[in-house]
Amino acid sequence: MRKIRIFVYGTLKRGFYNHYLIQNEKFLGEHCIYGYTLYEVPGFAYPFMVKSDGGFVKGEVWEVAMDVFEIIRRMEESAGYRVKSIGRNLFAFVFPKSRLPKNALVIGCEWHKTDREVKGS
Repeated sequence: MRKIRIFVYGTLKRGFYNHYLIQNEKFLGEHCIYGYTLYEVPGFAYPFMVKSDGGFVKGEVWEVAMDVFEIIRRMEESAGYRVKSIGRNLFAFVFPKSRLPKNALVIGCEWHKTDREVKGS
Protein backbone atom coordinates (compact mmCIF):
# COMPACT_ATOMS: atom_id res chain seq x y z
CA MET A 1 0.00 0.00 0.00
CA ARG A 2 1.33 3.44 -0.94
CA LYS A 3 2.16 5.82 1.91
CA ILE A 4 2.73 9.56 2.17
CA ARG A 5 4.52 11.63 4.83
CA ILE A 6 2.64 14.56 6.32
CA PHE A 7 3.59 17.32 8.74
CA VAL A 8 0.83 18.05 11.28
CA TYR A 9 0.78 21.08 13.58
CA GLY A 10 -2.77 21.42 14.94
CA THR A 11 -5.74 19.20 15.60
CA LEU A 12 -4.12 16.10 14.07
CA LYS A 13 -1.26 16.09 16.59
CA ARG A 14 -1.18 13.58 19.44
CA GLY A 15 -3.52 14.67 22.23
CA PHE A 16 -5.82 16.74 19.99
CA TYR A 17 -9.32 16.01 18.80
CA ASN A 18 -8.65 14.97 15.18
CA HIS A 19 -5.72 12.72 16.06
CA TYR A 20 -8.00 9.69 15.84
CA LEU A 21 -7.68 9.99 12.05
CA ILE A 22 -3.97 9.09 12.17
CA GLN A 23 -3.58 7.28 15.49
CA ASN A 24 -3.03 3.91 13.77
CA GLU A 25 -0.48 5.33 11.32
CA LYS A 26 3.30 5.53 11.77
CA PHE A 27 4.67 8.37 13.91
CA LEU A 28 8.09 9.44 12.56
CA GLY A 29 8.91 12.12 15.12
CA GLU A 30 8.71 15.77 16.00
CA HIS A 31 9.89 18.23 13.40
CA CYS A 32 10.37 21.97 12.76
CA ILE A 33 9.76 23.62 9.41
CA TYR A 34 11.06 27.06 8.51
CA GLY A 35 9.44 29.75 6.39
CA TYR A 36 5.96 29.42 7.91
CA THR A 37 4.01 31.21 10.64
CA LEU A 38 1.13 29.97 12.80
CA TYR A 39 -1.96 32.09 13.32
CA GLU A 40 -5.04 31.74 15.46
CA VAL A 41 -8.40 33.33 14.69
CA PRO A 42 -10.90 34.01 17.49
CA GLY A 43 -13.86 31.67 17.12
CA PHE A 44 -11.93 28.99 15.19
CA ALA A 45 -10.89 25.77 16.92
CA TYR A 46 -7.74 25.20 14.87
CA PRO A 47 -4.55 27.02 13.82
CA PHE A 48 -3.67 28.43 10.39
CA MET A 49 -0.19 27.77 8.99
CA VAL A 50 0.80 30.38 6.41
CA LYS A 51 3.90 30.66 4.21
CA SER A 52 6.09 33.54 5.42
CA ASP A 53 9.56 34.97 4.95
CA GLY A 54 10.56 34.11 8.49
CA GLY A 55 9.34 32.06 11.36
CA PHE A 56 9.05 28.36 11.97
CA VAL A 57 6.44 25.87 13.08
CA LYS A 58 6.86 22.87 15.39
CA GLY A 59 4.82 19.78 14.68
CA GLU A 60 4.88 16.06 14.03
CA VAL A 61 5.69 13.96 10.97
CA TRP A 62 3.51 10.95 10.21
CA GLU A 63 3.60 8.34 7.49
CA VAL A 64 0.00 7.64 6.49
CA ALA A 65 -1.77 5.38 4.02
CA MET A 66 -3.12 7.13 0.92
CA ASP A 67 -6.76 6.40 1.88
CA VAL A 68 -6.18 8.11 5.25
CA PHE A 69 -4.46 11.02 3.51
CA GLU A 70 -7.46 11.45 1.20
CA ILE A 71 -9.83 11.68 4.19
CA ILE A 72 -7.60 14.32 5.79
CA ARG A 73 -7.18 16.17 2.48
CA ARG A 74 -10.94 16.47 2.00
CA MET A 75 -11.38 17.72 5.58
CA GLU A 76 -8.58 20.29 5.29
CA GLU A 77 -9.51 21.52 1.81
CA SER A 78 -13.13 22.01 2.90
CA ALA A 79 -11.74 24.50 5.47
CA GLY A 80 -9.67 26.34 2.83
CA TYR A 81 -6.27 24.69 3.29
CA ARG A 82 -4.15 23.49 0.37
CA VAL A 83 -1.70 20.59 0.20
CA LYS A 84 1.85 21.85 -0.28
CA SER A 85 5.17 20.08 -0.60
CA ILE A 86 7.32 21.42 2.25
CA GLY A 87 10.33 19.19 1.82
CA ARG A 88 11.60 16.08 0.18
CA ASN A 89 8.63 13.73 0.15
CA LEU A 90 6.89 15.70 2.94
CA PHE A 91 3.55 17.49 2.67
CA ALA A 92 1.52 19.85 4.85
CA PHE A 93 -1.79 21.68 4.74
CA VAL A 94 -1.10 25.40 4.31
CA PHE A 95 -3.63 28.20 4.45
CA PRO A 96 -3.39 30.90 1.74
CA LYS A 97 -2.23 34.17 3.30
CA SER A 98 -4.62 36.12 1.05
CA ARG A 99 -7.58 34.32 2.69
CA LEU A 100 -6.44 34.75 6.30
CA PRO A 101 -9.06 36.70 8.30
CA LYS A 102 -8.04 40.23 9.30
CA ASN A 103 -8.39 39.42 13.00
CA ALA A 104 -5.81 36.59 12.82
CA LEU A 105 -3.17 36.65 15.54
CA VAL A 106 0.37 35.26 15.33
CA ILE A 107 0.62 32.57 18.01
CA GLY A 108 4.27 31.59 17.87
CA CYS A 109 5.78 28.36 16.63
CA GLU A 110 3.54 25.77 18.29
CA TRP A 111 -0.20 25.39 18.85
CA HIS A 112 -1.04 24.47 22.47
CA LYS A 113 -4.79 24.89 22.66
CA THR A 114 -6.26 22.20 24.87
CA ASP A 115 -9.27 20.08 23.98
CA ARG A 116 -11.11 21.81 26.82
CA GLU A 117 -10.43 25.23 25.32
CA VAL A 118 -11.38 24.03 21.85
CA LYS A 119 -14.69 22.57 23.01
CA GLY A 120 -15.48 25.66 25.10
CA SER A 121 -15.85 23.72 28.35
